[in-house]
Amino acid sequence: MKKKIIVIGAGSFAGVLLDTILKQGEFEVKGFCVDGIVVGDFVLGEYPVLGDAMLSNLRGDSSVYFIVAMGDNKHRQKFYENALTKFTPAIIVHPSAILSANTKIGKGSILLANSVVNENGEVGCNCIINSGVVVDHDSVISDHVHLSIGTLVSSKSKIDSFFTSEIGEVIKSPKNIGL
Repeated sequence: MKKKIIVIGAGSFAGVLLDTILKQGEFEVKGFCVDGIVVGDFVLGEYPVLGDAMLSNLRGDSSVYFIVAMGDNKHRQKFYENALTKFTPAIIVHPSAILSANTKIGKGSILLANSVVNENGEVGCNCIINSGVVVDHDSVISDHVHLSIGTLVSSKSKIDSFFTSEIGEVIKSPKNIGL
């Protein structure tokens, strides 16, 4: 039996995230929580907009997870922390992502198609590691970070919370002079 998941947000990023959730194959999407759309309407084809009554029925069920589909780090943090009081955060990983056996991925994080996290890499909670991102060995990505498409993070780098990279940005390793 698949775990259930609620997706918070239904903007343009939600479609990419939905595709990844479906390809991951672990979750049954129960619906989306979205401001400004009528409860009971459908988004992304067949998925209902959930209201308070449906969410109350799902609350307390340990097989119900959530993920936040918002690119803006501060907004994603706000919705993540609110949902964390009611549901369990999922970890969403596209089947084409490559993770070292020693990789640590925080709750609520999303790793999209063709992303790579190498040996001893750490990704914090509620992060987006977008398509084609490479996080090299011994690097630490803090909470609520969004690494945009094609970002390259060199070995032994540390990315602070709430950082958003530019598309294709190269983050060079710190210089350790005299070691």
